[in-house]
Amino acid sequence: MEANLKKTKLFNVVKISVVFVLITLVVTSGSKLLSELYLTEKTETEHFIFLWAKDEARFFNCLPTSVEENYKRISNDLNSTVSRKITIKLYDNFWIYNLSSGNPFPLPKLRTSGNADYQRMIIDVLLPPLNDPVYEEKNLLQLVCITGIGHEIAHILISEINPRFIRGWWHEGIAEYEHLIPLTDHDEFKELIDSTELAVTNRVTAGNIPTFEELSVRDFNKFLDMNGYEFSKEFIGFAVSEYGHKVISRMAKYPDDYDRVFNASKDQVWQEWMEYLITNHSDCQRD
Repeated sequence: MEANLKKTKLFNVVKISVVFVLITLVVTSGSKLLSELYLTEKTETEHFIFLWAKDEARFFNCLPTSVEENYKRISNDLNSTVSRKITIKLYDNFWIYNLSSGNPFPLPKLRTSGNADYQRMIIDVLLPPLNDPVYEEKNLLQLVCITGIGHEIAHILISEINPRFIRGWWHEGIAEYEHLIPLTDHDEFKELIDSTELAVTNRVTAGNIPTFEELSVRDFNKFLDMNGYEFSKEFIGFAVSEYGHKVISRMAKYPDDYDRVFNASKDQVWQEWMEYLITNHSDCQRD
């Protein structure tokens, strides 16, 4: 009896696993077709192909120009270029965005999101519908047009430098650093910039600075909880201020290799990083 029960449980687990795999395969294989059916409009620039839904032209007075300008700036910072055009797909529907990205089990509903497929050179972008209050409240149109999807562009350019470097806090730090640069000249986004600075300042003042090892965590929620994006971005700012702009491309080429990137040991870089944080984000001293 007990043996039969175990066999039944095992069979159910296998059955569920097979169903999961089949759903994933069907959705993944159908994602391209779904995009083609939904994103019917198209335009091209020097380095990009833009696809969007019919009657969804709100970004096209500014976005193609902004994306090209940001691409050239980030390409120069990273000393990297794309081998072929990047396709940017703009969605205003949460479910279609997730299914087209090959995700049959979506994350909790998001208003905005972005995802870069390094190998296929595709950036999927989810935008809130026009009737979403956040659209006007957060100046989203202007935000997207100014930043020009720089975060995802930086991810792809990093992968062009080092195809084996596909994730990590240096990866996210470079992308976030490049993404926010254009906003520093716009007073209407000062609150957004200040909020990222404040997150770092609060943790530095409390003596709660994540270590390099902690920032390397694979658990996304833990990374968010420790303000991983903010600290990663700030670390790139530190690296640029102390070692010059060329350090960014070295960090992409040699991830987590402190000796080759900084010509210093990991412990030495940590001490410099602590001094930088205390000088720029707190009046307190860290033990």
